[in-house]
Amino acid sequence: MELIRYSINEAEIKKLLVFADKIQDLTANNLNLKSKKARILYGETIGAIQAVEATLRLEIKGL
Repeated sequence: MELIRYSINEAEIKKLLVFADKIQDLTANNLNLKSKKARILYGETIGAIQAVEATLRLEIKGL
C-alpha cells in the first residue's frame, strides 16, 4: 500500500484551528452533561479535537 503525501498551507491550517475552537465553544455551551455517557462522549470529542489541533500547530511550525 502506497502512502499518499499531501500538503496543506498555513492559511488552511489556521482555518481548521478556528473551526476546532468554534466546535469546542458550541459543545461546551450547548451540551447537556447530566448523564455519565454524555460527559464521556464530550471528553473524548474534545480530546480528539485537541489532538488534531496540536498536530496542526506542529505543521504550522514546520512550514
